[in-house]
Amino acid sequence: MAAVRSGMLEKNKDADLKDVRVTSFQKYETTAVDYKLIFLLEFIFEDDITLDRKVEVIKRFQEFFNQV
Repeated sequence: MAAVRSGMLEKNKDADLKDVRVTSFQKYETTAVDYKLIFLLEFIFEDDITLDRKVEVIKRFQEFFNQV
């Protein structure tokens, strides 16, 4: 996951994206072998970034992950 994260930050240098924190969880449905792996992404921006710009950057991440 680190390689994806680094590449995405390089593409978004102009967006003033400081960091992306990634937290993973395992959600067990019925048994120890029946689970979902969930990733929570927290986008850390500079303080003066507009909401529209934040949305634009997050949409780029979504488009990237839709291609994976």
